[in-house]
Amino acid sequence: MPEDIRVALVGNAYGTLPVFVGGIVNTVLAAAAITARSPTPLFIVWLAIEITICLTRLAVLIIANREALARRSTPTDVNLLLSVAWSASAGR
Repeated sequence: MPEDIRVALVGNAYGTLPVFVGGIVNTVLAAAAITARSPTPLFIVWLAIEITICLTRLAVLIIANREALARRSTPTDVNLLLSVAWSASAGR
């Protein structure tokens, strides 16, 4: 991948906080509403997974922003892995 494209993609990985928060609110509220309506073990586990992934992504985002401001290496691979896990858990 050309260096300029790689830099732009990595730079955007941590710069979309409003979209990130909107996604968290959407998926956690959807999972919570479904679990409240039908509190089966499967939905309870799904809600727990959603909350865990979202809290972990938030922690990684905070760490990454701090590291980027200090011009140190960021946990980009962890962020991408958590993004894929979140997409899979949300069925996207």
